[in-house]
Amino acid sequence: MKKEEIEIIDDTFTKHIHKAIPLYFDEEMSYYEVLCTLKAKVKEIITKTNSNDTKLINLYNELNDYTHNYFDNLDVQEEINKKLDIMATDGTLERIINKNIFNDINKQVAEINEKLENQTTVFVGDSYALGVINTDTKTEFVKSWTEYLKDLLKLSDNEYYRFAESGAGFSKAGISGNNFLQILQQNINSITDKNKVVRVVCCGGYNDYNQTGIYGNIRQFLTYCKSVFPNAKIYIGMIGNCSRENSDGRSRRISLNFTVLNYYSRCFIDGGIYIKGCENILHKYSYMCTDGSHPTQEGYSYIAGYIYNFLQGGGIDVCEEVPVNATINSSDIPLTLYNYLNNDITTIACINSGTWTLTEPIESIESNAIPVGHVTLPYVRVGANQLQIPVKSWIQANNKIYAGICLLYINENGNIYLNANGLNPEKNINNTKWTITNLQKINIPQFSYSFSTRLG
Repeated sequence: MKKEEIEIIDDTFTKHIHKAIPLYFDEEMSYYEVLCTLKAKVKEIITKTNSNDTKLINLYNELNDYTHNYFDNLDVQEEINKKLDIMATDGTLERIINKNIFNDINKQVAEINEKLENQTTVFVGDSYALGVINTDTKTEFVKSWTEYLKDLLKLSDNEYYRFAESGAGFSKAGISGNNFLQILQQNINSITDKNKVVRVVCCGGYNDYNQTGIYGNIRQFLTYCKSVFPNAKIYIGMIGNCSRENSDGRSRRISLNFTVLNYYSRCFIDGGIYIKGCENILHKYSYMCTDGSHPTQEGYSYIAGYIYNFLQGGGIDVCEEVPVNATINSSDIPLTLYNYLNNDITTIACINSGTWTLTEPIESIESNAIPVGHVTLPYVRVGANQLQIPVKSWIQANNKIYAGICLLYINENGNIYLNANGLNPEKNINNTKWTITNLQKINIPQFSYSFSTRLG
């Protein structure tokens, strides 16, 4: 190019250069594009005029350098901030956030809420599910474990179903002739949308005492539930117990805690979920009615609380301190049992020290069976092996004191006896029973003793 004197009018640049932010923030021509366009135009003028003007060429070179180094010198953040301020002022930013960002989030939240609101729970059970309580004077219905659990899960009336029949079990037919599976089948059409059922909770056990085919029926129940409720988890619980102290009560406890529990807890084999530990809830006899078969109002509440905590991934400590009183001639023997339930039952029995003066002295009694009282041990099945606890003791007979090591034992009927063979005055026959005459007082110091035994 020839260098010639060409007068450059500054207004030419002023007309073309406008401050703007890069193109991806706006649909208008960017500042950089304006510079590139201007540079190309200047180059075109110089070329066409074959200009050799030094001033014009220097200006062109200055513009070219500025353009090439534009992004190195540009304060992008300042430009962005300015544009954001404008967008915030005219409402553009608010529209972008609400429409393009939060609109998707709100849609997803709405979908989640809809799923949560439409979750359905189905309860299946026996008279426990109906809230039956029996006392010595009447039979009535109270708030059942299903109703307590409904409240704990915050279910509305149209989010849960309860199908129950007194006397029913997985094998045992109830008062209307249906077992658990048949109860569910007869009511299945009342559930409008089976795909919304997320859990089925079936608890019982008491009525399956001495029944056959229990696990086969559990398997059929699980198979049916999985076929009609594709999105549901099926929970099984053995909550039945019997607190009666007679031979029938003992037989039921043995059957429930070994045979029935074994079948219920195996439900995982066919896709069920066993509510582990629920079998221990009603072993606290204060939760049982006087009929020995049904829970009290407090018992129903406790069942629901336990199941709720299990469903939430936790549980309740069912290792209870069970105070029991035994009597001898109107004097109380404070006996406390601390039970720790694992695979076996570890029980710590504690008796406070005390001396009991008999109202009427026993004229003659064998030393191996001095009656102390009676106790109900809800966690302990004595069976053929009597529970024996070594204690230090003394007795007063014929105005003489006999002291030493005795055995406190409890037979299968819950009767407490003191075996005082160890107090035999004839030292050479220390472990042989002897006849005690004119027994006046019995003393047992405070003690504690732990042992493992079977549940019953």
